[in-house]
Amino acid sequence: MPISEDPFRVGRAYTYLAEFEPLQKRWEDKKVDDIWIMDHLPELYPILDAYPRLPYVDFRIAYYKIPCFNEEEDYFQFSSQADLVAVFEELKNHPPQYIIVPSDRFPKLVARFPFLSNLYERETVDQHTIYRRKD
Repeated sequence: MPISEDPFRVGRAYTYLAEFEPLQKRWEDKKVDDIWIMDHLPELYPILDAYPRLPYVDFRIAYYKIPCFNEEEDYFQFSSQADLVAVFEELKNHPPQYIIVPSDRFPKLVARFPFLSNLYERETVDQHTIYRRKD
C-alpha cells in the first residue's frame, strides 16, 4: 500500500515517510532481490519490502567499518574496521541489485573499488539517487 493511502500514518511520521513514497512506487510492480541503502535509514528496508544485500544494514555501521568513508575525517572508531579484501570480495561476488545513495558516498566507494563504475548505472527517483546494477 502506498504510504499516502495508509490511514494509520499521521502527523510528522506521515511527512517523514512520504519522502520515500517515490522510491516505494519505483518498485511496487516488481520484487527487489537485494538493495543497499547508503544512509542511516534501516527503516527504509521494510518500507520498500526489500532485503539488505550487505551486512551493513544501517549505514552508520559501514561508515565506521569501511575505510573509504572515514579515511579523511576525524571520527571515533567504535570497533575495528572491516578488511578491505573482504569488502571487495563481497561487492565483487554479490553486488547489490540497487544502491540508494543520498549524497557523495558512491563516488568514494568507486574510488576505492573502481570496478563498480562499470557495474552500475545512475538514475534519479524524485530527489533520491539510485545506482542500478547492469545485468
